[in-house]
Amino acid sequence: MGSELGVGVPERSSFVQELGALKRNGSNVLLVGEPAASSHGHVCSRFLGASESTTHRIVVSTDRSQIQADRTSQTQYLLLDPDSTAVEPTTEDHLTALPSLGVVGREFVDRIDQLESRTDLGPASLRVCVNSVAELLASYDSEVVFRLLHVLSTRIRRSRGMGHYHLPIERESEAVRLFEPLFDAVVTLRSTGDTIEHRWDLRDSETATEWLPL
Repeated sequence: MGSELGVGVPERSSFVQELGALKRNGSNVLLVGEPAASSHGHVCSRFLGASESTTHRIVVSTDRSQIQADRTSQTQYLLLDPDSTAVEPTTEDHLTALPSLGVVGREFVDRIDQLESRTDLGPASLRVCVNSVAELLASYDSEVVFRLLHVLSTRIRRSRGMGHYHLPIERESEAVRLFEPLFDAVVTLRSTGDTIEHRWDLRDSETATEWLPL
């Protein structure tokens, strides 16, 4: 998984083995911290495996303009659009607009079910980005957002996929503590001068890295 970030990981064999296990068995990672938005975008591209043509990618977003900027034909986009007058999903060229959080969860599960009915999903061949959890929290109660993230993360793990979720707030924030149990790791980003650094905290083993350049 370190290779997805395009950076080195500590040479501790236990840490490398744990990252390998997450990639084989399915994992969900929470990205936190408040450096420049471009750093979150760089990490997102790495986790989505943009250079791997065989990867199945799904992006869940609340920002149509961001989707238009990043859109590729190899990626399926699920857009939460509560202002839509439609009560059912509407699809146009790899983008599906969804009117509510509940519909997002159902459509997400159905989409992966359909994918698995057509192909054998190997470890880490499904990549998912949820961008951004902060925007969901601005519009919905935290318990409602928690339930959605639980649905998404559970389905991703069942397919041995890799999901990452953007929550660009401080690591010690209450929202991070609330959502952290859903995730296999929390990756904190920070700015130091002109450099962006990141640090991994693995939940099950309580393993943490030092700060590493991004």
